[in-house]
Amino acid sequence: MKEGRGTGDLKALKLQRGRKAVLFNLACNMAEAQIARRANEEELKKRLEALSTALESFLEINDDYVEKVQEVEEIEETEEYATRLTARHVSTIKAIQEAIKLKSACCSASETEGKPVSLASRRDGS
Repeated sequence: MKEGRGTGDLKALKLQRGRKAVLFNLACNMAEAQIARRANEEELKKRLEALSTALESFLEINDDYVEKVQEVEEIEETEEYATRLTARHVSTIKAIQEAIKLKSACCSASETEGKPVSLASRRDGS
């Protein structure tokens, strides 16, 4: 009877892990959509936080799952699964940071566009 309960707990953890992975992937998809529609910097920064929270939530339940798994193959699959999600997290974070960087550069360039540039500061070597 104890084994049945353990199996049930393991199945429940696997389902929770799957749900957390879905939420994480949705957060990544939303980030990609925000980048594509050129969301403002504040929205992108909030998405960075949401992504990190979603990944942490997945990794936490994944760790609980790994602690209860007995089969080596299942442990390996679980580690690969976490590695794939972590890699997606890294690539999505980089894409968001690049979008923020481009927005900052774009805004800086548009602020000086059309304004006369003084060369006086360049004459003294600065």
